[in-house]
Amino acid sequence: VKALSWVARVALFLTITLPLVFPVHAAQDAADFPDPVATAEIARQFAQAKASAAQQQQLLMVVLGANWCHDSRDFSAKLEQDEIATQLSPRFHVLKVNVGYFESLQSMLGVFEIPALYGTPTVILVEPATGQVLNRDSLAYWRSSAIRSAEDTLVYFNRYPTQAPLESEQSQSPALLSALEQIDNFERLQGERMSEAFGVARQLMATTDEQNPPPLFLDQWRSLGAMRGRMPDDLALLRAQARAQDAAGIDPIVLAFPQYNLFTDKID
Repeated sequence: VKALSWVARVALFLTITLPLVFPVHAAQDAADFPDPVATAEIARQFAQAKASAAQQQQLLMVVLGANWCHDSRDFSAKLEQDEIATQLSPRFHVLKVNVGYFESLQSMLGVFEIPALYGTPTVILVEPATGQVLNRDSLAYWRSSAIRSAEDTLVYFNRYPTQAPLESEQSQSPALLSALEQIDNFERLQGERMSEAFGVARQLMATTDEQNPPPLFLDQWRSLGAMRGRMPDDLALLRAQARAQDAAGIDPIVLAFPQYNLFTDKID
């Protein structure tokens, strides 16, 4: 077996460890996502899409992706497959948003009321009448779209009926509500840290040659990839621990929040 070249080894490393982030410039001819637009225009499109979804009695599916991203293009292609489109098109109004090279990322996330971008694509399911995000606990799922089958796709989206029951806070104890709020605040703060890191790294990302990535580029994405890879599982565990303590009658609920290191921590 012929040994892999250095370029192939780097590409394999990035595919396995950092599937979100390597701009394959040659693939930009495939424009699955519209050109990036200003945050104000994204907000206008989002409001219009919610109104259209509500009128058609559909859920809104927002796809935050990029044309340089293999998994974003794969997910876009999945939506066009006959067996998937036949089932999902009547139930979901789709809005595709191009995140570009993460310009104005934090303000963009604010439009959709999600705290962090864990990968591309990030797929957000919204109940249009209330704006409630229905899949907060699985926002990172589709960053690995290329390994998801058509069956996986249908199983995932069939969990969300058009008339989705809204989460009620009335049955939750004050102790649990307080703990969940702490977790949400933690996620928001960590999301802001990741957005800052995206902003720093994007300066290299848009111009990096995938055949000769500089060490700084690899170090930045390794750091950011480690954090975004851990956070969704950590958050799910924290929320499960909070509910378990609440069920056991513990008040106040005590949680141990993880710490993450980012390359931006070294910047004054």
